[in-house]
Amino acid sequence: MKNLLVLCAVMALAVSASPCVEAEEGMVDVMTFENGEAKMIQMSKEEADAKYVDIAPPVQITLDRKAEKEEPRAEQYYSEGVQLLQGGEFQKALEAFIEADKLQPGEPNVYNSLAMAYQKTGDHDRALEYFKKALEINPESAEYLVNLAFYYYDLGKCDLALPNFQKALNLNSQMGGLSRYIDECSQ
Repeated sequence: MKNLLVLCAVMALAVSASPCVEAEEGMVDVMTFENGEAKMIQMSKEEADAKYVDIAPPVQITLDRKAEKEEPRAEQYYSEGVQLLQGGEFQKALEAFIEADKLQPGEPNVYNSLAMAYQKTGDHDRALEYFKKALEINPESAEYLVNLAFYYYDLGKCDLALPNFQKALNLNSQMGGLSRYIDECSQ
């Protein structure tokens, strides 16, 4: 059974140029939906004809909209926040994670990242609050447990860090590097 190609004209909700345009000679850009998300792929016209039911010709669609650009999505803010956090820009990362949380509340990865950003900006009470929120949603996340354990460890609270290190290691034996911290906190 052939896959269904979403006609390119349908995709052009917020753009004034066609999403289906001739790429290089013999190639076409094709817009598909996979797992509920639009995806642009490039393939030969022959491959596209064989793989998809319909291929729309290049079209020009202009819609009357005040905003030329699509509103940022939670995933965009989250990704930006991760990059900023890794780059040491903790306040900017925090702001990005807050925006992600506004757009998609209840996401445990966002809560975990908010906790780390709050920790890095020195707001330990809010950090703990968000670590707990992430673990309420996904109590079996070794990643969240390790982050909470390091939160306590960095505060010199080995008695609170230890059970989180141990549970994380029990959930994911690949985290063997935690043994050092478990040994240190066990003394």
